[in-house]
Amino acid sequence: MYYARLKPFNPRQGYTLNRYHFMENLFIGGERPTWYRVDDALAAVLKLDTQESGRFSFDVLTPDEKHAVDKIEEERRMVALGMMSATFTPPAKAGPVDLVAPRASRAEAIPESKTSRSEGGDLTSADVKSPLAE
Repeated sequence: MYYARLKPFNPRQGYTLNRYHFMENLFIGGERPTWYRVDDALAAVLKLDTQESGRFSFDVLTPDEKHAVDKIEEERRMVALGMMSATFTPPAKAGPVDLVAPRASRAEAIPESKTSRSEGGDLTSADVKSPLAE
């Protein structure tokens, strides 16, 4: 026992069949094509049928493969409708990690030699270094 359906309609990829009469059977496709139960002999013939673009016309799958394909396509449809997230969001951690190093305070950023003053506490010309002297 196999399941068969027309490949989903997608002209960009070369799948252009919406309805197809094949060996006295009507297969209806579209964006969400219908699955049909077929016997082993018909499944073997459907696997070989091609469209005008040269691509295969049918998906022919076992029941387990059909279930997996349906599950994947339903998830993609839910994402397209906005009813499900396309990406998995991990749960929040207990404490966020700070990736930026803390900024040094202004007193730590200025070297000691530039902040020292003469003994009287007043700033003199001897205390100021010229940037050109370095």
